[in-house]
Amino acid sequence: GQSESSPTAAARRQKTVRDLTDAFDDADVEYEIRGRVGEKADAIVAEAEDVAADRVFVAGRSRSPTGKAVFGSTAQTVMLTAPCPVTFVRADTR
Repeated sequence: GQSESSPTAAARRQKTVRDLTDAFDDADVEYEIRGRVGEKADAIVAEAEDVAADRVFVAGRSRSPTGKAVFGSTAQTVMLTAPCPVTFVRADTR
């Protein structure tokens, strides 16, 4: 079992993860939660490689007054190095 202090246990406690799992459950989508420790972009790409992911989703905020998405360094690194397609989701999308 996972210890309460494992990266995966910590990930499960995050509100965003709980919101996503609720949405996945409602849509009958299969998923697995995995947490990692380390630099965010490297950890995301390593996990995508380990599970042979079909797609990675990264979230970020629109940073310009005209609403154009300007990617942060984590999102940009994931988009450039992931082993599969990456979808960027603006966090302020309603």
